[in-house]
Amino acid sequence: LLGSFDCKVIANKEAEATLSGAISAEGATAQQLYYAVYSQVTLGIKVDSAKVMAALDEALKADDSALSHGFAFHAASYLKGDLNKYYDLIEDVIAQADEVDEKYLQFEGGLYTTAIVIDGAYKLATTVKKAPALEEDKVMKFVNYFLSRKHVQSLKNAATILSVVKTFTDN
Repeated sequence: LLGSFDCKVIANKEAEATLSGAISAEGATAQQLYYAVYSQVTLGIKVDSAKVMAALDEALKADDSALSHGFAFHAASYLKGDLNKYYDLIEDVIAQADEVDEKYLQFEGGLYTTAIVIDGAYKLATTVKKAPALEEDKVMKFVNYFLSRKHVQSLKNAATILSVVKTFTDN
């Protein structure tokens, strides 16, 4: 969000150390890693891709939920190097989605989880310059799900649904 404004925010050494420490922290979750990486990128701080990948691998070992993978996809989309191991996980995670009434696909955890996973999968696919690993019929079922959830009660869900709908629109 900071990067979307015309003001330049300069990170001091303390901010750099805090964000680096968040990536190095034992037991860091994929969500924490994503926010640390996103903050580094937004603040113009160099991201140590190898360090982040090692931390993501540990985070996914500790929590292999769809939401954790979604945040890992988002974080990986900002990294350099061979990201194929994360891209290759997309198909397996998508297979975990639950079908409802033969026209919707969603993940356990609802709208927020589903939006994070799908948005992250598309962002990672863009980074590795490959097509998203989603079959057309599944894409339509996810789109149907998001469009059926257009009336949300929280800002968090509103923000994620807007992001994923924009991602689908752009793709």
